[in-house]
Amino acid sequence: MKKIFSSLFLALSFGLTFTSCNNDNDNYQDTDTIAAVFTVNKATFQYDSSLGKYVIEKVFPSNFQFYDSDHVLVYRQSGSANGAPIWQLLPTTVYLHSDVNGDGYSDDIFYDFDFSVYDVYIYADSTYDLSLTPALYANQNFRIVVIPGGFVSYSASGTKTTPVDYKDYNAVIKYYHLDDSKVKELK
Repeated sequence: MKKIFSSLFLALSFGLTFTSCNNDNDNYQDTDTIAAVFTVNKATFQYDSSLGKYVIEKVFPSNFQFYDSDHVLVYRQSGSANGAPIWQLLPTTVYLHSDVNGDGYSDDIFYDFDFSVYDVYIYADSTYDLSLTPALYANQNFRIVVIPGGFVSYSASGTKTTPVDYKDYNAVIKYYHLDDSKVKELK
């Protein structure tokens, strides 16, 4: 009898060990940790008199599941290098180092955004009449990355900590396993 219990205990321990070590998640879809990337191509800011700013509004697709805890990162294409786009995380200020409107001061343009579960508003504001520099408000390209909120945490001092440098678009795409060649365009 002692031999049967020993064998049974050994078999049960062996089975639990290998079952609990199974790392096969192929049939499990974790819907609250899915990241997504969207593109906005050749968009032109439109002046919104009620806000006093230039705005681009883009709506997420109706079939896109956006969770209240999700975060949004918006990148503006600020140029290119060797044919590859250079993405700049918003909010950002572009210092023109020139006097666009003739008042004797160097002028700046500010890009920012806000979002809801339905849409993203991208703003452009400046210290001068923005229509004087169409290269900075017309035909703009953006990438909008939605990341799960569970990946952002706070240290004991209250500082936000992240698993990847959000300023680096390519690092974000790689970290969240996003295919940059299959980006959906927001209309």
